Amino acid sequence: MDHKGEFCSIIGKLAWKYNRHEVFSDFCEIAALSLRQAFERKTENEEKYLTLINRYEPAEQSQFAELLAITVSALTDEPRDFLGECFHELELHNQYKGQFFTPFSVSRMMAKMSLTGVEDQIREHGFIELNEPTCGAGGMVIAAAEEIKQAGFNPVNVFFAVAQDVDRKCCNMAYIQLSLLAIPAAVIWGNTLLLECREEWLTAGYYLGAWPERFHWRRALNSVKTIMGEGQKVAQPAANTSIPVEDSAGQLLFNF
Repeated sequence: MDHKGEFCSIIGKLAWKYNRHEVFSDFCEIAALSLRQAFERKTENEEKYLTLINRYEPAEQSQFAELLAITVSALTDEPRDFLGECFHELELHNQYKGQFFTPFSVSRMMAKMSLTGVEDQIREHGFIELNEPTCGAGGMVIAAAEEIKQAGFNPVNVFFAVAQDVDRKCCNMAYIQLSLLAIPAAVIWGNTLLLECREEWLTAGYYLGAWPERFHWRRALNSVKTIMGEGQKVAQPAANTSIPVEDSAGQLLFNF
């Protein structure tokens, strides 16, 4: 199945009233809200969803569900930056703003180079963290997760990412793909350079991998270290336990 062709074709059909960029952005917001609502259960999410979907005719509304189904199928067949590919295929990238998504093959190469020796890090510390300050559609995070799979680990259990971008559409794209691929992550909408956090969303993988408990234990251990003072040692868990003992490598603004 030509997933990218099918996806772009539906966007084109929906763009008779609004332009393609609006339709694509609406899809990303609608899909992200739907996925987030399963965990957040916020009335405001429901209200935003209804406001967006009601812009379209009843016959058109079902096509947004079809777009999400195509995305699920595409990522199941081949984990990659599918939405980033569609964004370029629809010629929505903005050369004036420098908004171009890195080809996934390049992201895989960069991940392979950056994660050399990741097996030893995971065995020593139990998991690794990645901070992506300009995440785009999440391609680099997906590439890193694929490299961890290649090393023989399940990213749900050993990998956590903080992905941030100033563009809300990009954050929605990243959230959709990281959630569907069960990659534990916090997606932050805001300007990294200004330490800005407008909104933050946790992916499905965050809950599937018991990360709330992990970070709870890390805060507790860090508190004990602070109370005892830097000069005294705190008994550390065995390297193969799930309790994290490293200092946080995530965004300063991310609050667990």
